[in-house]
Amino acid sequence: RELNIDIPQQDAKIKELVSLVQGLPLALQQAVAYITMQKKVDSTFGIDSYIGYFKTNGEKILNFDFAEYSNDPYFKSVFIVWRITLDTIKNIIFFRRSKSCDSST
Repeated sequence: RELNIDIPQQDAKIKELVSLVQGLPLALQQAVAYITMQKKVDSTFGIDSYIGYFKTNGEKILNFDFAEYSNDPYFKSVFIVWRITLDTIKNIIFFRRSKSCDSST
């Protein structure tokens, strides 16, 4: 409900997202918060956009050895979700700083 998905495939998309984050509530909550935030910036951004980003960038984001975390099946999902969010926050801060510098000159 929180995502306001008004497409016939909504249940399938939600199930796909839940599956991607391995049903981990924290990762799912973070993903929903990210989607909601991005919709404010880009009204075309939705669950499909997030799923695509997750699938496309997930392995690239996970560029370190997970051998030491092999006993934790949820670590990978949480890490991808957090990294997507952290990269976006970093870009927003950079954008605001550069815009601030432009307006002060």
